[in-house]
Amino acid sequence: MNKLWVRLTLAMGLITTIGIILAVLLINRQVSTQFKYFVAHNQTLSTELAIPLVGYYVKNGGWEGVETIVDTLHTPGGKGRGQGMQRGMMPTLVLADAGGEIVYDQSNQRLGQPLGKQEKNAALPLVYQTQTIGYLLVSEANNVQLSARDQAFLEQVNLALMQAGALAIALGLLMGVILARSLSAPLSRLADAARRITHGQTGQRVPLTGADELRDLAASFNEMADHLEEAERLRRNMISDIAHELRTPLSVIQGNLQAIIDDVYPLEKTEIEDIYEESVMLHRLINDLHELAQAEAGQLSLNLEAADLVALAKNTA
Repeated sequence: MNKLWVRLTLAMGLITTIGIILAVLLINRQVSTQFKYFVAHNQTLSTELAIPLVGYYVKNGGWEGVETIVDTLHTPGGKGRGQGMQRGMMPTLVLADAGGEIVYDQSNQRLGQPLGKQEKNAALPLVYQTQTIGYLLVSEANNVQLSARDQAFLEQVNLALMQAGALAIALGLLMGVILARSLSAPLSRLADAARRITHGQTGQRVPLTGADELRDLAASFNEMADHLEEAERLRRNMISDIAHELRTPLSVIQGNLQAIIDDVYPLEKTEIEDIYEESVMLHRLINDLHELAQAEAGQLSLNLEAADLVALAKNTA
């Protein structure tokens, strides 16, 4: 779980999921807005139907035959606000008399039944001369009668939304894996090359692939490897040169001493002076190595002073 590609994949999946959730919230908000509009439309429709219904009651002295005027007012092409709406989306109307007994039901399933308490509270009272003569109930959105075709359409839309959401999440995860791999693969190659260099394989290089930042990183790594390889080559040459320079005076000292021991050379002052000069040279080489080590470590202190370069050149010559 601590690998980079896993984290990037999870991050991409999280972003995709959040995006889908936001889309669902926006869709729900839009549906809520349309629902509020539908409720407001029903309230307006109830108010507009109330006037002709009261007039019908006053004219006929009751609600008998009221279905004729309700069907006229509440069908497409009629005088009510229902005109222009699809028939399957028309709100359901229920009309009850003053006692709450249903005298008109658009679905023809509740005629003669009483209104429920909640229905009666939600219904619009029809009042004539301060007397309640009936109740008009317009259904809410959850009671809207949809045709079979409309219901099938809504189910297909919901199914399409779920399929699109699942497909979006799957594609988001797939793109996350591809993107994460494209970013982590060069880093893995870089780490592998670095481990090989630590084991002495200074010839390791990484290809310049991927995004610009990764290419810059790979180029910097290759440049560092070049410097390490060159430093290793110089180190080996220096060790070889040092060994050669030290071997010469040591060989002379060892040869002279062995010759004296074997009585080839007499133990005279001149022979001892030769051995001493070789030891001085060996000591000078060791001091030079010590100064070189200090210089590489940044610990060499320099005493700067003015000098006559012409005179120095003449003395050297």
